[in-house]
Amino acid sequence: MIMKLWQYRGFIAHSVLQEFRGRYAGSLLGMSWVIINPFVQILVYTLIFSQVMRARMPGQADDVLGYSIYLCAGLIPWTCFAEIVSRSTNMFVEYGNLIKKSAFPRVCLPAIVLMSSLINFAMLMGIFILFMLIVGRLSWSAFFLSIPLSLLVILPAVGLGLALGTLNIFFRDVTQVQAILLQFWFWLTPIVWPVEAIPLALRDWLSLNPLEPMVAAMHSLFLGTGSLDPMGIFRGMLFSIFTLCLGYAMFRSKAAEFADEL
Repeated sequence: MIMKLWQYRGFIAHSVLQEFRGRYAGSLLGMSWVIINPFVQILVYTLIFSQVMRARMPGQADDVLGYSIYLCAGLIPWTCFAEIVSRSTNMFVEYGNLIKKSAFPRVCLPAIVLMSSLINFAMLMGIFILFMLIVGRLSWSAFFLSIPLSLLVILPAVGLGLALGTLNIFFRDVTQVQAILLQFWFWLTPIVWPVEAIPLALRDWLSLNPLEPMVAAMHSLFLGTGSLDPMGIFRGMLFSIFTLCLGYAMFRSKAAEFADEL
């Protein structure tokens, strides 16, 4: 698989570039929007929650930016996760004409989605890191540790995307189900709400959410509070490996039938 991706690296890079060009075709600022959009997004989160709503983290009433940092630290990796899963679910159907007319490794399509999503993620995270530097809240250890934690959010998204994208070729209802499930998953993950906001009796149920330890670790790193949960992160690693293996196994077993079903 890796050799095929390397062999078709030019096709993947060209497809990603064309996707970004097509997204901003005809606009006055062109691909500058790749930077402007995430910058405005971070700015809105910060101003709305810290100044307008005056949201504060529990026990940190004096920390004006605490909730904004909390929100961005969890929302940015989740946005990448949701984008990869939702786009991957439709990728084989979206490129149906290309699949039927051209002979190329089908694994290139998930790679295109992944690269495009990673660019968006890098832009958002880069601006968030810049913001943290400006306000003097960045710890470089937090920055470097956030990279492997982000991978533990991104890798299962690839596996789930492969599995759902394969299923969607045969059962088109998968797209609608996936959108609903992502909505539930988002609100069942402590991204917008802090863990302290739910009763103690319900907190043990959070361990059933495989993304919760990584999101909690991102919060701890950038807020400088608490410590990482090694067992939770280990469960996240197992979840990443399991979803990747499952997704790739489903994709490989059905890839030969894609052209006939589309």
